[in-house]
Amino acid sequence: CHYDFEKTSYDTAKKRCMDTYVNGDLCDFHDSWSTDECKTSDQSFWDIHDEWFWTDADCTIKSKINEDGAVAIVHLPSNADTIDLRVHPDNTNYFKVAWESSNYPRPSNSCANGTCQSVYRGCLCDISIVESRVFNSLPTEAAIVERLHIGAVNPQLLSSYNQVQNNGNIQVWEKTGSYDEQTIFGVTYRGKQIYLKNIQSTVHIVGASWAKFRNPPSFLSLSFREKRDAIYETDAVLEEYFRNDNVGPFLALRIIQRFGISNPSPNYIARVSSAFKSGLYPNPSGDDFGDGRYGSMEALVAAIILDPEARSVVLDADPTSGALVEPLLKLTRFMRAMEFQTNDISGERVRLRELQGKIGQESHSSPSVFNFFRPEYQPPGHIKTANLFSPEAQVLTGPRLISFLNGII
Repeated sequence: CHYDFEKTSYDTAKKRCMDTYVNGDLCDFHDSWSTDECKTSDQSFWDIHDEWFWTDADCTIKSKINEDGAVAIVHLPSNADTIDLRVHPDNTNYFKVAWESSNYPRPSNSCANGTCQSVYRGCLCDISIVESRVFNSLPTEAAIVERLHIGAVNPQLLSSYNQVQNNGNIQVWEKTGSYDEQTIFGVTYRGKQIYLKNIQSTVHIVGASWAKFRNPPSFLSLSFREKRDAIYETDAVLEEYFRNDNVGPFLALRIIQRFGISNPSPNYIARVSSAFKSGLYPNPSGDDFGDGRYGSMEALVAAIILDPEARSVVLDADPTSGALVEPLLKLTRFMRAMEFQTNDISGERVRLRELQGKIGQESHSSPSVFNFFRPEYQPPGHIKTANLFSPEAQVLTGPRLISFLNGII
């Protein structure tokens, strides 16, 4: 190899071996521990078997399918002494896949009437991978994002590609002069330029043409795991979480509640969510708030504070508007209103001790990472009957209210 863990074809590996050693040849796995040509003097049997060797044995990948349609990968080489647990026939590393229909081999249909082998709580099936073209003409931007799932490098870095379309929203590069599996589309998705191949990869169950699923993406190699791939996979899943359509409305609702409105209207949430997604909130008297990028907290906070629902005095007459004040905030506001000052005995710092048990809140003493109260809390009575929320009411119990009043009197 020219570098550690380089992956080559059989012909390349054999040519390098023969160029390096007179009458050299590649070593079969089963011979690697017994012949001197396949190991150095300081390598043991176990050192050899932790490495990779070429073999002419057939390599077969199968899918094990459970009742719910989840799939586990099974590797059954014809002459292997041992099989890695991650691809062993008994492994239970199932993952969800996107079946094209709800009809697939499963134990309850006798593994597609015997098409697949029945195993413990599953069906072991032979598979084939089919790659095919998706579009044969220029599609819409929405169709590209919806149907293409295999990425490509920037075709401008590849001298063999020619750009044939650029209308601003969609860019098309071709290699053969027609729309085929090698065509690459460029679109802006979630604020970033991405490139997608005009290809779909489908896993077909051999003997059951009606059973097939989209070949799922994978970042980590089963044969050799690299830290780089784990980082890429983590970045991808975090990006998916962050860009999920629910993130904007979720953050809008939660942060609006912390700004004093426990039950914002759906339109208020939608306006704040829109500012978060667009990264801008209009400012009639000057520059807009935000930087124009998805996830701008400046735009989100501006939308919360400047929205008519947050500033209209008319809503003060609505008993469902606003929110209860948290005990600790109520205490600090009271102290400021009373122009509290320290004395020589207490020193410069104000010490508020054991407030958690007395009023239900104390700085840096949240009972869990989920705050002192649940944002969807509904106290018994009229608020719950009206299907409204009052998060702060969860800590405003009778004994704590009395303790609070006793403390400030």
